[in-house]
Amino acid sequence: MDLSLNESQTILVDTFNDFFTNECPSSLVRETEEIGFSVGLWQQFSAMGAPGMGLPESAGGLGLELLELCLVASAAGKVLAPIPFAEVASAGRLLAKYSKDTEHLERIVVGSEIISLLDLPAGINKERVLVPWGGAADSLLTFEGNTLILYRGGSQRRSETPSNLGSAAHAFWDISDESFKRTVLASGLEAEDAFSDALAEWKLLIAAAQLGLARQALAIGVDYANTREQFGSVIGSFQAIAHPLADCFGRIDGSELLIWEAAWAATEDRERFRELCFMAFVFTSQTAKETTSISLHTHGGYGFTEEYDIQLYYRRAAAWAMMAGGIRNGLLEVSAERYGSSLDNRADG
Repeated sequence: MDLSLNESQTILVDTFNDFFTNECPSSLVRETEEIGFSVGLWQQFSAMGAPGMGLPESAGGLGLELLELCLVASAAGKVLAPIPFAEVASAGRLLAKYSKDTEHLERIVVGSEIISLLDLPAGINKERVLVPWGGAADSLLTFEGNTLILYRGGSQRRSETPSNLGSAAHAFWDISDESFKRTVLASGLEAEDAFSDALAEWKLLIAAAQLGLARQALAIGVDYANTREQFGSVIGSFQAIAHPLADCFGRIDGSELLIWEAAWAATEDRERFRELCFMAFVFTSQTAKETTSISLHTHGGYGFTEEYDIQLYYRRAAAWAMMAGGIRNGLLEVSAERYGSSLDNRADG
């Protein structure tokens, strides 16, 4: 089995690694801590045609597959890029299946409109819905009951960005506001399946971003261990330092394989696609949290200070792992996909 990237994928990785390295230094991440979103970086990202990469060519996109989107998400996660790529990519692909508004799709493709998505359970208070990247989004795709709905144009919808949410631009929306334009796109089992697939894609792209985060956090820890001296030797020569860092490498490698398998299943094994996406989200989130913790503790007390970048990765890993219900909900989703309705029976027993 050949798991190496092909030429076009390698070029894609190199292009976006170079872009994010040059345009998103840690100083930019720090500058956007309060609002969680960089308008300038998003505009530069959009100028490359990136928001519409995964949309079909018929909708104005580039028609790239899910694996290519994961590669870009990983490059963004490596530098903690304060942009909503995962949300726009997954919601945009779903919208392209049902919307006939070509102007709206074009705005999403070129990045002039940001779209997010959210599953709305029955009985939720629509006056206060926490929307992923809601502080930056212009529209929202939801699934309510058995209906896929698009919300656009609300005038008084956003709260201030809440604190302690990983410095992402999440915000509460009042979608009961009559100023919203509410468009029913589809209903029934087919629409429900499509929305479930979009949520799975979203979680897979978050996992890919966590993969990039974990890789860079490990690199930061290894670099510090190879330069910091104590007792006349670099601390990386001590087994208590080196072995935990080495263990992280294995976890990261396993996370990458699981993400790639889930992306492969999008076209080759649809029955396991969602299950693999949820598995990738859970395992990679756990990997990122463990890796950033070990790297931070490798720095000793320095790791907890604002002067060192590792604390940025440590906090993002914890916050990103709570996205869309978090690790616990992800485990339940894996079980539901594996056992279906029997999951309730098992819980009752």
